[in-house]
Amino acid sequence: LLRDEQREAMRRRLGASSSQTLVVAVGRLVEKKGFAHLIEAVGGSAELHVAIVGDGDLHGELLTLALSSRASVTLAGRFSRSEIRDALHCADIVAVPSVVDSKGNVDGLPNALIEAMASGRAVLASRVAGIPDVVRDGVEGVLVPPGNAASIREALRGLAQNADLRAELGKAAARRAAKDLTWDRVAATLEESYVQAQALAKR
Repeated sequence: LLRDEQREAMRRRLGASSSQTLVVAVGRLVEKKGFAHLIEAVGGSAELHVAIVGDGDLHGELLTLALSSRASVTLAGRFSRSEIRDALHCADIVAVPSVVDSKGNVDGLPNALIEAMASGRAVLASRVAGIPDVVRDGVEGVLVPPGNAASIREALRGLAQNADLRAELGKAAARRAAKDLTWDRVAATLEESYVQAQALAKR
């Protein structure tokens, strides 16, 4: 666990003031991660701060969006594995706002989601691809329609105002991750999915 001064230092690095609810998202800055919708969702909400850990082609575009929508956002750049773990542990909420991108690409089950659940944080995620298979809405996290900034905003504000709910969701997420989302379990599930897909393809 992080000491208080380590937590404060990481929160400062992620750009959050002591009075803000810190929302952390992790992933490459690409369309399918849905970060544009997350930034749009916190526009004009000074009490919410979004820190996005990762780099990628959309850095300039996301920065411009944050400025134009008056969103409290830090694009924190690339972190090491241990720094990502520390960032997740400092988060009040972890957001996984995945979408199907314009080319039809989507994350099946984002690593960031599994890491967030294992860290015991309250998770806000899109109801897309494999995410609803591991996060039950209102049990291990809060699910919203993909690409819907208004729904993300409403869910974030609800979580920001309810520390007890955040703690409850985080504990349930950690239990689920420990029970069902070890790498062995996830690999077995993926293998089963591939076998089923191959069988369908042969019909």
